[in-house]
Amino acid sequence: MLEKLNFTDSYVKNFILISYLFENWRINPKKNSTIMNELEKDLMVFEFDKGIEGFHEIEFADKEVRELLNSNLIYIIVNRYNKEIWIWHGSNTNIRMKFIATQEAPKIRDKYGSDFKILAIDEGDESSEFKKIIGIIPGIISKAE
Repeated sequence: MLEKLNFTDSYVKNFILISYLFENWRINPKKNSTIMNELEKDLMVFEFDKGIEGFHEIEFADKEVRELLNSNLIYIIVNRYNKEIWIWHGSNTNIRMKFIATQEAPKIRDKYGSDFKILAIDEGDESSEFKKIIGIIPGIISKAE
């Protein structure tokens, strides 16, 4: 029966690749957390700068995103994996800062893809998905695992 199907080398390679990805992503939860750590590295973080009343990208190679968050500032976090842009409002931010953030977020989105969804998040009211991705809730993203 296999002789009649006439598989090509590219078909077999694609099948092996898909099987490998399925095995390591869906079935093995410990591998899943490692992949989430890699996804966290794909986040881009922009911090509000009071001096220019705008945003600049910040590097966080040796830190988790949660370590960067300051209650006095607003951050725009680009999650390329989920195609989402989060505007995180610190609890001590003012209306003017929030207004500027809502003006700047679409400009940042347009650099990475017009199909990205923009979501506003207030400090203390973060979703569990957001907390997991930036490392507030341990488990899915944890440096200890």
